[in-house]
Amino acid sequence: MVYHEIAVEPTAIEDFKDLSLLERQFGFDVGRLISFMPAKPKEIRCWKTLFYEHLKTNLPPEKHKDLELRVIAFLERAIYRSRNRSALDDGQSWCDLALQEDAIKHFSAILCEGPSSNSAILPFQGLHDPDETFPDFLFKPIHFADSMKDPEVFLESLRPLISSAKRLHIIDPHFDPAHPEEPNRRRWQATVRKLSEFLRDANRLTIDIHFNTQADRTRNPKEFVTDIGSRIVGLFPPSTKLFVSAWSKKHQSINWHARYLLTDKAGVALDYGFDMGKDRRTDVTLLPRDKACEKLAEFNPETPTIFTLEATIQRTGTRAAGFDVG
Repeated sequence: MVYHEIAVEPTAIEDFKDLSLLERQFGFDVGRLISFMPAKPKEIRCWKTLFYEHLKTNLPPEKHKDLELRVIAFLERAIYRSRNRSALDDGQSWCDLALQEDAIKHFSAILCEGPSSNSAILPFQGLHDPDETFPDFLFKPIHFADSMKDPEVFLESLRPLISSAKRLHIIDPHFDPAHPEEPNRRRWQATVRKLSEFLRDANRLTIDIHFNTQADRTRNPKEFVTDIGSRIVGLFPPSTKLFVSAWSKKHQSINWHARYLLTDKAGVALDYGFDMGKDRRTDVTLLPRDKACEKLAEFNPETPTIFTLEATIQRTGTRAAGFDVG
């Protein structure tokens, strides 16, 4: 499992010591995410409001501004909004809601304010000094996982990262859904098709997607990226912005091998690339946010550091269904 969705009772966090524990242990870069549950009613009894107001009550007024800034930053890097229909009913406890949601879609763990007779619930305060009842994934470093390259499984493994992103950067030197050889062309077209279907199902229709690939020395760079663009625009709605960029290495620079999926949240490195293949596995390495930013800077058209931008285009989706795979 690449990411663990964990239910954390919002009133279990009592002070800055607890908040610091959350900041260390949770985030897209460490593979542990806090479920935004309850999600309704918005701004009244949602997770953010319950969490913030409880902590605010426990802290002196002079700490409130610091708390506000830290909460904003923390929510940005550690919250997974996968339970948008969840609501805390009148008279219902948060733990009961968590068990109700767990029956619908399983949590990796449920952390509540105090001890419970239910073996599915662990006390949040135990994270400060976990014993054998706490599974390793709750407190030990998580930097590495693997996934099948099957289109459905692979994207599902990365669902929290992709569905939470406003900007998505796919970096693979071999990305080419306009490849002159049909098997290679179809394999890459399958990748983009599955990505578009995944984003549509996740209701992530307003997103910027940047495809970065290696320039093909046998083709004109501008024609190369234009051809790729023409192959993918039909899968995305007009609310999706698409960018295709072709890069070459600078003189005496290192060869391009690594593949990445980077977002405004964090990123992952892949050993086997984004082209989809049945019955194959690929290693997934979670990148700390600073490392993800470093890798992203290497492919910044404004200030490229390692590679040279040969050509780039910007398009928007056209809502047409399917590829022209001829």
